[in-house]
Amino acid sequence: YSGIKRNVVNMSIFVAVVSVIISILAIFFRATILDYLNIDPLLRKDAEIYFVIYTSSYLISFVNMILLRTLYALGTTSVSLLVSVMSAVVNIVGNLVTVLVFDWGIAGLAFSTVLSVIIATVIYLYMIAKAFRELRCEKASYRFSLALVKDSLSYTLPTAIQKMAFHATGLLIAPSLNSLGADATTGYSLMTKLYDFMKNDDTLNTGSKTDIFLKSQIMHFYFVYIHPLQSLLLFSYFLQYRLR
Repeated sequence: YSGIKRNVVNMSIFVAVVSVIISILAIFFRATILDYLNIDPLLRKDAEIYFVIYTSSYLISFVNMILLRTLYALGTTSVSLLVSVMSAVVNIVGNLVTVLVFDWGIAGLAFSTVLSVIIATVIYLYMIAKAFRELRCEKASYRFSLALVKDSLSYTLPTAIQKMAFHATGLLIAPSLNSLGADATTGYSLMTKLYDFMKNDDTLNTGSKTDIFLKSQIMHFYFVYIHPLQSLLLFSYFLQYRLR
């Protein structure tokens, strides 16, 4: 467990540095990125505001993912569902307060999202610290070790490449999709949220029979009802665009 502790610290440092660099580069080149994505003029200003705020939180988001996977490695799987529910509540309440009370608009939505991630990260840190105390791990050196990072990357690289290929495909088709207009972009984003949640979120991937049943039912609902509607919507917008 001391080895796990050192790996967590080293990878957290490495990911923190990389995420800060990515955030800086993305914000600096945000105009070029949004131009490439062919964002509708109606959404351009709001998209840039949300992009800057959310991209600035990459440090928290990336460390959050490492901490969550560490909890799974330590056998703590049930906490993720509770934290996800709490984060969702914080996000929803934050959206209502920042938009309806403070009138922050799209910036309020972005701040609420970041706040929910920060709260979840703090809870994960507490849970990991508690787990290591209960395991009575011997003191380990927290000095950064590039060798440990290389060792961790050696068995995470295949998964990373797979996810990069998936997101790269989305990046390639995004300009064509966004060229159909704000309505098409919004509709497509809303209807793919459910599928992305089920495919990537780990709160229902704990392996229990209940989680498997819930996931199967939601996936059934998506492919039977949502996916055909999504395809029909995109096709209709494509026809409208071609007939202009």
